[in-house]
Amino acid sequence: TSYARHALAAATWGAQAAGTGGRKTTYAQVTFPTVGATGATINGFFIGDATPPVKALAQANFDDVTAVALATNDVIKVTPAVQFNN
Repeated sequence: TSYARHALAAATWGAQAAGTGGRKTTYAQVTFPTVGATGATINGFFIGDATPPVKALAQANFDDVTAVALATNDVIKVTPAVQFNN
């Protein structure tokens, strides 16, 4: 519960820099609302367009590749990053 999407402003993405095999850009850390009920498990995040029906533009597992079993009062923070490989 308490799930909410976040709008990511285009101007807030960082400058492209060298990544592993390509160019990478990151966004400031995003904090999601406090979890309201135990039970869901999440594996990562996605970036989609704003127009319904929402289309996924990028998606990723969390960096440590560990699923997170949500519990009441947890707070999830994500630092979105996108890499464009050569």
